[in-house]
Amino acid sequence: MVENHIDVPYGRMCLRVARSMFDDQGNPRPLEVAMFRETLSHRYPWLSRHALDVIIGNAEEEMRRVIEMETITMDRARGLQAAGDLRQAVDLLRQHLEDEPDDVDAWNRLGESLCRLGDLGEGYRAFARGRRGLPK
Repeated sequence: MVENHIDVPYGRMCLRVARSMFDDQGNPRPLEVAMFRETLSHRYPWLSRHALDVIIGNAEEEMRRVIEMETITMDRARGLQAAGDLRQAVDLLRQHLEDEPDDVDAWNRLGESLCRLGDLGEGYRAFARGRRGLPK
C-alpha cells in the first residue's frame, strides 16, 4: 500500500484525490467519483461540469501513471534481488521510498534485501516501518 491519495494539478490548484476512488488498475469507481464531484462542486462552486470532467480525467491519467511507475519499480527490485544484486535493489527501493514513503510492499522488499545482505537491524526497521503503514 502506498500513499492514500494522488496529487492532481488543475490550473493553479493542486487537488488531493483519494486513491480509493480507483480500483487496482486505475479505473474509476462510479460512486466515489460522484461523491468527489459533489465535494468539488460545493467547495469550488465556480467549476463547470466540463472542468470537473477534466479534473476527473486528469486524476485517472495520474492514477494510471502512478500504478505503472510503482509496478516498474517493484519489478526491477524483484529482478535485482533474483539476480543477487541486493545492493542495487536496496538503492532502488530507498530512492522509491523517498517519493512513496507509505509503500508497504517496498518497505518489506527493502527489509528482505537488507536482511539478506546481513544488515539485520536496518532490515527489521524496514519491516517495522512497513507494518506501520498497513491499514487497520
